[in-house]
Amino acid sequence: TGSLDRAAAANVADLLFELHAAEGTVLVAATHSLELAARFSRRFELVEGRCVEPSAA
Repeated sequence: TGSLDRAAAANVADLLFELHAAEGTVLVAATHSLELAARFSRRFELVEGRCVEPSAA
């Protein structure tokens, strides 16, 4: 969604989350958007090349 305007990006994210809920699937995203990341129940960050949970960052 990086090349989309904010409204279009939000619409795409909404659709993905709706599909996730309806189908019971796993939803994984890589993003620089803190707003989008906040919508996930679990997050990880890259710190010095390692994948860590934010509380451990």
